[in-house]
Amino acid sequence: MVKLVAAVSDNDFTADKIKSAVWDYATQEGRGRVLWPMRVALSGRERSADPFTIAAIIGKAETIKRLTHALDL
Repeated sequence: MVKLVAAVSDNDFTADKIKSAVWDYATQEGRGRVLWPMRVALSGRERSADPFTIAAIIGKAETIKRLTHALDL
């Protein structure tokens, strides 16, 4: 998933573009199995705004950093 997020251009790192990049993968693998961990990795909480909004707010570099950190755990 990190590669999918990283593929979104820096100038176009919006919630909609991030969702477009991740959505097919999440649907294929199971949305709950992909989006819930993504939400927790980005926000540190089980309940929060949707992960695409969080990613857009914190920016591409921080999003990739947090997702990579969660995968390393």
